[in-house]
Amino acid sequence: MARQICTFFGHRDAPDALSGALSAAIAAQLRQNRQTDFYIGSDGNFDRLARLTLRPLLHQYPDAHLYRILAYLPPSRAAADGDALLYPEGLERVPRRFAIAHRNRWMAQQADCVIGYVCRPFGGAYTAFRYAARLRRDCVNLAEPGAPLLPNRAELEYAKGQQTN
Repeated sequence: MARQICTFFGHRDAPDALSGALSAAIAAQLRQNRQTDFYIGSDGNFDRLARLTLRPLLHQYPDAHLYRILAYLPPSRAAADGDALLYPEGLERVPRRFAIAHRNRWMAQQADCVIGYVCRPFGGAYTAFRYAARLRRDCVNLAEPGAPLLPNRAELEYAKGQQTN
């Protein structure tokens, strides 16, 4: 079976109580494909929860690996934390204020599946998760498992225009 890449997108204020659902989603991915590379950012509580939840599971699955995907160089000491680090090619040419959005877009393009926590229709996690869904990646939203993605403003305006015609 070929290696898969699973990435994570979630709000920086994700609750710690999410760790049980996160553990179940990660374990399901590992049961499906033991050779999985997990790509995680380092910019909020959801990323922290994903890392803390994934590390013990990696001991059971030696063919699975964790990579921290950096948005900025040089990496801070906190970003390294013993994990393998990746920096997407070309990101050094992106203005610093857009670096996380570009890194997330790169992660979505690389991914086969996405585990997310998206509970509001705005922000970087929402944008990245929607982009991954548009790329037809296998997306699991832990905020509302099985629920469709929330529409963005443009889609709401379009739908409103269609109703009046």
